[in-house]
Amino acid sequence: MFSSALQSLTLKCLLIHAADPGEHHPEEVGWGRIPTELELPLCPDESARVVYQGTLPPKQLLRARIPVPPGLDGRIRITATLCYATDIRASDPMNYTNSGVEIVYRPNCMVFGTNADTGEQSRNAKPASFFQNNNYANEEERRSRHRKWETVLHASKRVDVRRLKDPVFDLHFIPRLGPMDDAKATPIRYAMVITLHASKYPDLYERTLAAFPELQAMTPVVTPVQVQT
Repeated sequence: MFSSALQSLTLKCLLIHAADPGEHHPEEVGWGRIPTELELPLCPDESARVVYQGTLPPKQLLRARIPVPPGLDGRIRITATLCYATDIRASDPMNYTNSGVEIVYRPNCMVFGTNADTGEQSRNAKPASFFQNNNYANEEERRSRHRKWETVLHASKRVDVRRLKDPVFDLHFIPRLGPMDDAKATPIRYAMVITLHASKYPDLYERTLAAFPELQAMTPVVTPVQVQT
């Protein structure tokens, strides 16, 4: 429906993002029921969906903006899914993937933290939990509970829109060769889908496009098929 505009990794990310687990536990149904061909390319009612795709440079940050239009009130739901491609080391089960991506959620660009050792104000906005429950977890917790080296991350959170000010996700690509650092790492492909849902605003999609003109609306292209009998 979108020709070559969406990469295969992005299609995978969209399928996971839009899957519906119902009331079931992920151990029973995985990501859930995938949407139909007509449901997938269209934003649900009272929602706006943004797709990012491209490459992540090694050991650098890439900032993905969460496009919250002005004028909203109450609580909204932010749902985000990240997929990335990586080489693997089949001979090393403990360090199977060669790439990891740490994501930092920064809900308010006007709120900054302070370094506990130096007392200096941080240059970046203060982080909050989204994909993980603890931003200061140790390495073991990041691996086991926060899925640091997993190639798919998916989470959803309800937030008070008054606490949001130019919210973003910062993506940090971490390369490795087994347990060692990879000094010659190359960029990896990634896709990220972010959905905003506000039940009070049926025109959220139009509001988002108007507030963020840099976003490009994607229109499905349906090719008619002639069937000869």
